[in-house]
Amino acid sequence: MGSARVGKTAYLAALIDFLGRENAKKKLFPLVMGTLEDEKGNFFRENILKAYQAGKPIEKTNISNEEMVPLASFLLEVCGKKVIVTFIDMPGEAYSPDEKEATNEKYDFIANKRRACKNASAYILCIAPEQIDMVIKEKEKGGADSAADDIDKILENIAHSVKLVNMKSAETPTAVVLTKSDKIKDYNFYDPNERFEDLIEVNEEGQFFLADKYLRITEEIGEYLDAGHVKPVEGKIKSIFDKFNYFT
Repeated sequence: MGSARVGKTAYLAALIDFLGRENAKKKLFPLVMGTLEDEKGNFFRENILKAYQAGKPIEKTNISNEEMVPLASFLLEVCGKKVIVTFIDMPGEAYSPDEKEATNEKYDFIANKRRACKNASAYILCIAPEQIDMVIKEKEKGGADSAADDIDKILENIAHSVKLVNMKSAETPTAVVLTKSDKIKDYNFYDPNERFEDLIEVNEEGQFFLADKYLRITEEIGEYLDAGHVKPVEGKIKSIFDKFNYFT
């Protein structure tokens, strides 16, 4: 979830790239990732994942052709249990509709895409720094790749969408991701040298997730969101989702 140009597609590519790396399999937990070969999966891999891995710009999600919306499924084996994980990359227009949509042919397309949320096992809500950080917003004013949509309206629309598709959607586990974390590298919680593997402790008894260390990171993100130059959004997020946590 999230409006246009917040970096949803890039984040999804980064996430899938990370899960598929050899070091992730060894250091996080026993994980085997295999691609399910289908038309949309092939499109995602060839047009998005490879572009990300090559350091090239990723094209904006296309909303004119339903078949071209990135949707990728993967077979994951975690600790011996096999599951199929499907990622749906929602176009930002699904959460920032304008009043003209009702007379636009893309209206039905966007409405259908919102219904995909109904059966979601989890949500990833992406927020770009320039949507909430007034300093960054002023610096990037009018930038071509800057997320310009008003975050209050976006959250109101997401709240409406969540309630519309399923009243229990508020209970769905949600990752609130601050994307484009290079823009907020000056804040304490961002360390470009720190990797998720640093949250795993390995000893003679096995592997353990260092929850206390992770919680300190989320608390630091919370402190950033409480800063005077950052637009207050935590209250609205809490009113939409019962179960969420912060990531960058």
